[in-house]
Amino acid sequence: MSPCPSSSCSRKTDIFIYDRLKWLAVIVLPAIGALYTGLSQIWSPPCAAEIPATITVLRTFPRAVRCIPPAQYNNDAAASMSDFNTYHGGL
Repeated sequence: MSPCPSSSCSRKTDIFIYDRLKWLAVIVLPAIGALYTGLSQIWSPPCAAEIPATITVLRTFPRAVRCIPPAQYNNDAAASMSDFNTYHGGL
């Protein structure tokens, strides 16, 4: 017997992946771009303009291809937690 119903696990996995991609696109990539831009003014590395532009494109791509509207994501996340709590006795 699996630890939880397969549809519920799949939904939780999808939400987990969505959260990680969102974190990457919203927090990590802009921080790396800002760090490189700031340090490039001090150290003058090669491609000082191209690398931050590439990072901007890379952070825009996941935002553009997210297929889950935020309202649907929030409803799925709430339903997933409800399923989890029901199955695991409110842990």
